[in-house]
Amino acid sequence: MKKLDNDNIIVLSFKLCLICFVMSVILAYLNSVTAPKIEASRAAEAAREMEAIISGADFVPVNDSVYEAKKDGETAGYIANITTEKGYGGKIGMLVGFSADFEIIGIKFVGDFSETPGLGSRVKEDEFTSKFIGKKDTEVIKGKASRDNEVEAISGATISSRAVNDGVLLAQEAVKEALK
Repeated sequence: MKKLDNDNIIVLSFKLCLICFVMSVILAYLNSVTAPKIEASRAAEAAREMEAIISGADFVPVNDSVYEAKKDGETAGYIANITTEKGYGGKIGMLVGFSADFEIIGIKFVGDFSETPGLGSRVKEDEFTSKFIGKKDTEVIKGKASRDNEVEAISGATISSRAVNDGVLLAQEAVKEALK
């Protein structure tokens, strides 16, 4: 085995730095090429999901995260694009639709979502999200829901269930703030 002297260490360090620099430039270039395509794909997904919440409406941006849904010139509801940081697996991106009087009319998930497959990911299922429909100022609880605004958490996925509720409440607040 060849012994490394100070000159060899300097040459090897320089080569390693050069390789790292070249790879960084390549990754930056690839990011600049793919970022617009990824953003366009996310925007198309959000548009499809907004249409699923309030079909046949034209969506007019109120601000960066809130849209007013118009049908025949009349307000049909509002949709907020919200990301909550409180999921068990991290961020949860969601679209929450509200009627003109702030009742929840739909929840769809877009963008960030890394909840545990088969457990926390069950919050995406209609069986859970449908429990929010027609309610205002919701609260997720363990056990049986006894009041009108309560939603029963998914057993074993309480954190994810509460994160969805947090997103719904954030969305509701965002819409109210946008309309002030």
